Amino acid sequence: MRIVANTRAFGDGIGKIMDIFGPLGAMATICSVVLFRFDLISWGLSIRILAVGALLCIAALILALLYFLTAIIFRLRSPGDRLVLAFICAVPMAIFQQVVGIEGLKAPYLVDISTDITDPPIYLQAANLRGPGHNSTEYNLANGTLQAYSYPDIVSLNTDQSMRSTFRALRNAAVSEGWTITYDDWSTGKLEAVVLTPIMGCEDDIVLRVTAAGENNLTVDMRSSSRQGFGDMGRNARRIEGFLTILQDQLGKQQGH
Repeated sequence: MRIVANTRAFGDGIGKIMDIFGPLGAMATICSVVLFRFDLISWGLSIRILAVGALLCIAALILALLYFLTAIIFRLRSPGDRLVLAFICAVPMAIFQQVVGIEGLKAPYLVDISTDITDPPIYLQAANLRGPGHNSTEYNLANGTLQAYSYPDIVSLNTDQSMRSTFRALRNAAVSEGWTITYDDWSTGKLEAVVLTPIMGCEDDIVLRVTAAGENNLTVDMRSSSRQGFGDMGRNARRIEGFLTILQDQLGKQQGH
C-alpha cells in the first residue's frame, strides 16, 4: 500500500509539472507568432521564444509518457484527464517543425541564396519594399563559398526553349506558387516576387533572371532572400530547389505540346 501511495504521489507530482509546462509552452508559441506578425518583436526574438515553447512542450510530453506509464502499471486513476494536454503540447512542436525544422537547426547562417554566386540577379523592386532593420538587397559575395559548400545542388537551369516560351513557363510557375509578382518584363528576362511564409508571415523576396547565350540557349537564375534575421534555416535554398523543379515540369509540358 505504501508503494502504491508513493507511486500515486509521484504520478500526481508529474501531472502537476505537466500542467505548468504544457500551457506555458503553448502560450510561448502563440505569443511568438502573434507578436512577430504584429511587428512587436524581432524575428530573432520570436524564434527564441518559439524554441522555448517547443522545449517546454517536449518536456511536458516526456512527463506525460511517465505519467501514463505509471498510471497503467500501478493501476492508478485513469490518465485520460491529461490526454488533452498531451495533444495540446504537440501543437507547438508541430509549429516549431514547420517554421524551423530539424534541418533548419543545422542550416548555415545565410539569408540570401542565388544559383549564380559570382553574378547574382539584381533586385529592382525589393529595395523599395524593405524598411529600416531589414537585410540589405546587396548580395554578399563572401557568402558564396559557404553557400557552395552547404548547397552544392543550387545551380542555374539551362533550357533550349525560346525567351518568350521560357518566360511564360517561369511566370506560370510563379503564379502556381502563389507569389505576389512585383516586376514582370519578359523583354529584359526578369521577374520579381514577394513570398509570404506560412504561420510566421515573413516576407521574402525573389528575383528570377533569364539570359541568352545564343539562340534557344537560355540560362535561368534565381535568387531568394529573407528580409529579416541572420539565418533563414534553409528555407531559401529549399524554395529555389522546389521552384526550379516546378519550372522544369512547366518547360517539359510546353515542349510536349
